[in-house]
Amino acid sequence: MRAVGKTDFQKAVAIATSTSFGVGDSGFHDESKEGFTESVYLGAWKRNVFEATGLFDTDMLRNQDDEFHYRARANGMRIYLDPKIKSWYAPRSTMKTLWKQYYQYGLFKPLVLKKVSSGIRLRHLIPAGFVCYLLLSLLSFWYPALLIPAVLYLLLDLFYSFRYGSSFAVSSKMLLVYPMLHCSYGLGFIKGFFILLTGKKPTL
Repeated sequence: MRAVGKTDFQKAVAIATSTSFGVGDSGFHDESKEGFTESVYLGAWKRNVFEATGLFDTDMLRNQDDEFHYRARANGMRIYLDPKIKSWYAPRSTMKTLWKQYYQYGLFKPLVLKKVSSGIRLRHLIPAGFVCYLLLSLLSFWYPALLIPAVLYLLLDLFYSFRYGSSFAVSSKMLLVYPMLHCSYGLGFIKGFFILLTGKKPTL
């Protein structure tokens, strides 16, 4: 997947979502990666794959491909990423639409993990943990040491933004994109988790 932006904000999103700080070790975001992976963007599947695995789950209003890939791998199949097969993706163009996108990804992720009963990765939990930390950091007036992780996060944000940004304008927007990705996904994940605890399913 090649994320291509026209505006500085879209370029910032394209770069941020291709770095480990932005999306963790999700390999298919790396356009140069070749080999077996957990997931793939716009995968092409033969008919026998659906016959063995089943179709996309209609309960999944988001992350349908994610859940399908878990089932495919559980059935002994492997997903291969070939950078010679190219696709271009236009990132969201505003903060509002980007927030909504990643909030919904987070919202449905607990349902995915419940359905597959496995496959949870540290990268799925870190954004929710980050949101919880931000709430806890409100106590930093009394416990200044709570600000240490925030300082480390800011340093990483600065490093990745200005190390990988293609211009100062893009880098400055990446400074906002990173926490937006993490907070929106984390809040969605937390809400999705508590919705499942009530015995319901998340909706849009």
